[in-house]
Amino acid sequence: MVNAGHKVLLRFASEMNGSWFQYGQDPIGFLAAWKRCITFWRNALGENKDKVAFIWSPNSGNGYPYLGGAYSINSNLTDAITLANMKVLDTNQNGKLDYLDDPYMPYYPGDDLVDWVGMSVYHYGKQWPWVDNTIPDPKEFENVLQGDPTNGNLTGYYPFYDYFSGPKGCVSNITNEVVSAGNKPLIISETAATFHFAWDDQTFDKTKHPNNCSVPYCNETATRVDVKQGWWRSFLNKDFVARFPQMKAVSTFEFIKSEELTWRDFTMFGAAPNTFPGDAAFPNGLTFVNEDNAVASAFAADLKMGMMPFLVFAKPTGNSTV
Repeated sequence: MVNAGHKVLLRFASEMNGSWFQYGQDPIGFLAAWKRCITFWRNALGENKDKVAFIWSPNSGNGYPYLGGAYSINSNLTDAITLANMKVLDTNQNGKLDYLDDPYMPYYPGDDLVDWVGMSVYHYGKQWPWVDNTIPDPKEFENVLQGDPTNGNLTGYYPFYDYFSGPKGCVSNITNEVVSAGNKPLIISETAATFHFAWDDQTFDKTKHPNNCSVPYCNETATRVDVKQGWWRSFLNKDFVARFPQMKAVSTFEFIKSEELTWRDFTMFGAAPNTFPGDAAFPNGLTFVNEDNAVASAFAADLKMGMMPFLVFAKPTGNSTV
């Protein structure tokens, strides 16, 4: 693609602060791998190296340190690697990894090795265990991006944008060294507002589920349009873009999947559950064709109203199905 004259944004080893990837919660190993790979690729690109922007993109800090994941660091181990990682991860220096530790700075490779920063930002509902379809609070997206010490369990505590995209940057509270000078362009690497449309066990035994419903949304008035539109309006608006000018791009998570207790529709613009004839992947024969059209129509209506004059849509290159 680069040789054909295209510029590329490349997100490498994303969500490294999470506990669901094999390389997760290993800041020392991650930083070494990042430096090795980015240096190699830049050298290999030669005169084209400025055509590829490497994106460092952690998961949002809400829920950190995501205990119980397949690759959660085991702080009880005493081997040299674990002890070294814990020394880096324990940013509040209370002797353990907990929700008050910084989920970002320990994993940052340095300004010279990062072109763009990114973040995965999601609305899952009201509260864990995430089974409710709720309209996002207008400040939720911003609070996740910037952290909210008054409600950190839901949004995270630390100001990602100020750290890496704001003009002041950030300094390590452990070493007092500058971690980032800030001003990095920001991409929202993944984002979506979840619509829970079925229980993942497909048994629909309402006595097993938190809200005593045969389907997740039976006692709720929020429609799929309400949930999705509330989310995009919270950050795709002129005021938000003016206050966060380094936010340069947004990539929506156009997937439907079973996760934890529910089947979740993460799509903002894509096909809704069971839209395609003969697709038996979704439970109970559910179909949301009308709702899908309603969401697309609502987004188009917002565009026509001039709510998002700053948007420029990416054009597919080559095989658009990839």
